[in-house]
Amino acid sequence: MQFTSSFSGRTQDLGDREWSAAVQKVFVSIASTILYYEYIQTFSREVAWIWKAPRQLSWLNILFYVNRYLILLGQSGVLLRAFWPGPLEAPNRLEICKALTLYHQFFGAAVQFVVEAFMIVRVSAMYNFSRRVTAFLLLVGIGAITNAVVSVSTSKEVQHTVETIPLNSCMLPNDDYNAHRLAIAWAGGLALDIIIVIFTLVKALSEPTLGKSVIVKLLLRDGTFYFAIMSLFMIATVCSWLVPDPYLRGTVSTLANVIASCLTTRLILNMRNPALFPQLQPAVIQDPAIPDTSVEWAIKKDAEESDFESDDGKTTFDLITSEGNILTKLSDEEYYGSFQERSRKREDSPV
Repeated sequence: MQFTSSFSGRTQDLGDREWSAAVQKVFVSIASTILYYEYIQTFSREVAWIWKAPRQLSWLNILFYVNRYLILLGQSGVLLRAFWPGPLEAPNRLEICKALTLYHQFFGAAVQFVVEAFMIVRVSAMYNFSRRVTAFLLLVGIGAITNAVVSVSTSKEVQHTVETIPLNSCMLPNDDYNAHRLAIAWAGGLALDIIIVIFTLVKALSEPTLGKSVIVKLLLRDGTFYFAIMSLFMIATVCSWLVPDPYLRGTVSTLANVIASCLTTRLILNMRNPALFPQLQPAVIQDPAIPDTSVEWAIKKDAEESDFESDDGKTTFDLITSEGNILTKLSDEEYYGSFQERSRKREDSPV
């Protein structure tokens, strides 16, 4: 159910309103700079470890693409809202600003949904998909979504006027009631983040050796740090909805979404990075397809069995370059035979 209230542009001096809008623009600019710089920095790794992965339709790759390109493409609407390029006296400017504000809220919710889904799945994986842990995390996740839906659906429909719109911007003010409802909506996500961090810390403390699986080690090492950072930004976002300035409410939300998405991207890329696996055996060998050349390669020995098991059930290992390109497969005997041959050559070679 929605209620209606009015919001007068006279509630704040024009100079103060423009200053508040400028602060919002700074946060949006910082968030966008981080987002696009991160994309440029990690694009080569995405190509090597995601695009050229043996199984393109794995759920992890699909989640990576959704998380990566949802915010990358959707950020354009956030920038349009912050830096209105159209004429100030456009007759439909108020309607456009309302639509952009609504888009910003749904876009932020979609980004958080993807990030939270990844966090739930990965923490469940740490606990070997224990039914109790998975069911509990899903219950909390559903509760957070329900809380957000109820909080937004019970908000008031604010009657803005053209005078409430800052110059060269489409960022409308938030009244006290709606700001508090949005703070409650974000608080549900914060509760889930805190629970995720607690579960990750408990797993890390209960396994001093950080487990036997490389994936578990990675999630406990990076996941604890990344999830904690996400939680801190969620706290900052909730607090930002409670500030007295109606034009500054929710200032941190865009930055929080970007940080959460970028950290999720980093964590997935790290999970696909061959160099982080201690079982990798680097070497330099002759590529039979390219005479008189050699390529750096590594044997992936610790990952999902389906990546390395042939149709006849025998174990195979992928022969990959340092960029992640798969050249061929070696059988168990071929791998250990080539490893022994390389070891013998190193021992016979002069120092």
